[in-house]
Amino acid sequence: MFTASDGTTFVDRRAYRKYEFELSYTFRKQSGAPGEPLVLAKEPGSIDGQPFELEDLTACEVLLLDHSEAVQADQLEDCRVLIAASCDSVFIRNCRGCTFTVACKQLRTRECEDCTFYLLSNTEPVIELSSGLRFAPFNAEYEELGTQVPCSSGT
Repeated sequence: MFTASDGTTFVDRRAYRKYEFELSYTFRKQSGAPGEPLVLAKEPGSIDGQPFELEDLTACEVLLLDHSEAVQADQLEDCRVLIAASCDSVFIRNCRGCTFTVACKQLRTRECEDCTFYLLSNTEPVIELSSGLRFAPFNAEYEELGTQVPCSSGT
């Protein structure tokens, strides 16, 4: 018997793992209103190096304040996103009018338009089929950030 963090029980380990990932490591199909973004946050210690997915978000403020293995962001519109520390790649695809603040090993974008990136990365960003992107140095700060740098390479 497997018990998810919200108390739901499963007999099948695979079903449990899929459910727990969706519950704990995904923000999907949510939206705020113009001028009143929906805040979606993961506090320090809540991701603990797991991969994280963002998908189909509109007018949201996303705060991933913990280290993650990798992050995928797909189909975001008019969002502000902080990805505090990703030990691996951050993939951002099909996003429009967003601002991303990202610390990662590698940033990859595909089919993004009119987005701003405040970036700290071990490599140059990989930009595919995107337009109107702007880049500046990483500009986030919060108390736990310095202790969450998970990569030995310094990201």
